[in-house]
Amino acid sequence: MIQKQPEIYKAAKGITSGAWSVLTRNEWAAFSAQIGITAGNYNSYGLSAGYWSSSDYNSSYGYMAYVRGGGMINSFRGYYVRLARTF
Repeated sequence: MIQKQPEIYKAAKGITSGAWSVLTRNEWAAFSAQIGITAGNYNSYGLSAGYWSSSDYNSSYGYMAYVRGGGMINSFRGYYVRLARTF
């Protein structure tokens, strides 16, 4: 059975096993693509405009998943951290 993206998101919210981590920039890209998060629908998933990844850009900056803009940017302040669980 193929589930629609909002159904996958709802099912994933109920999973409580696994370890917490901050997503890398590649994991953010894969996660966003897997459940269909876009610049036009991120609000419907309860997401803010941007979240930090655990990936470094350089010694002063990190990569941020800019979901409102639909990609990754480098930044040094002002965004949320979103934890994820593996299962």
